Amino acid sequence: MLFVVHWSGPASARKVAVERYKSMRNNSSRSKEINIIARWHAIAEPGGYAVIEADDASKLAAWIIQWNDLFNFTLTPVMTAEAYDASLGLL
Repeated sequence: MLFVVHWSGPASARKVAVERYKSMRNNSSRSKEINIIARWHAIAEPGGYAVIEADDASKLAAWIIQWNDLFNFTLTPVMTAEAYDASLGLL
């Protein structure tokens, strides 16, 4: 399953978020249960977008729980254009 994830938070969360991100990157604690296909960080405020693949939404939830004290999240299940076309019988 593919998900577009949007996160946003207050400016006061930036410093803590950066330190947590550095720590997670350094100790390889990033979840192996999800595949982050692409990620973009907002420049002007704490937040961003990611496209994440997970075979089970609960695995994505486990990743989000690491951050939900700092950010609000929106998750949107999505399909590739090819998968969507196939679901409509167009392929």
